[in-house]
Amino acid sequence: MNPVQHFYDAAPAEHRQTMLVMRERILDLLPGVQEVVSYGMPAFRVEGGIAAGLLANKAFVGYYPFSGSILGQFADELSAYKQTKSALHVPLGKPLSKAMLRRLLRARLNEIAEMSARKASTRQRRKAPAAAGVPAESDAFWKSLGISAPARRALIGHGIAGLVDLKGWTKADLSALHGMGPHALVRIEAAMTQEGVTFKRG
Repeated sequence: MNPVQHFYDAAPAEHRQTMLVMRERILDLLPGVQEVVSYGMPAFRVEGGIAAGLLANKAFVGYYPFSGSILGQFADELSAYKQTKSALHVPLGKPLSKAMLRRLLRARLNEIAEMSARKASTRQRRKAPAAAGVPAESDAFWKSLGISAPARRALIGHGIAGLVDLKGWTKADLSALHGMGPHALVRIEAAMTQEGVTFKRG
């Protein structure tokens, strides 16, 4: 048996009727939404997260927006309902209207989209150096020395992640790398001197 359907079938008749009405309204409002079981209840998954969940409780049907901030946005409209921060207590036989569900779902979808955008932005920032062919940690080290981007790419591209790696290079070989200018060489040599690292004799 479909695990989602099991929850509806197992609910008492009055609970089931209220749940199924809201289920149909949600499915109509969210074409293509995926029905799943999440946190022990039938839920509706969209790309990026869960939009809502329904659960039969002792004397009501719980509507769960899977967020602690959604219901508070509609305090006036939902003032007649008992609720917690994360659950709305829907009376039996009085399913949420399609208009109310639309507003609740829209707020949740906006929240999911914002969270997805923040995550994508964070991933992009973390990957930005690597996308240019430069591992983030090594790039940060060379950047801290004031080395230009072309020189940093040249260093990392040839496996030179730090000063100690220069022990296997001659100064002439390093200076011959594409992107390695005199300004970068001066800064690198100064850092090597400070750390007691020397070039390989050529």
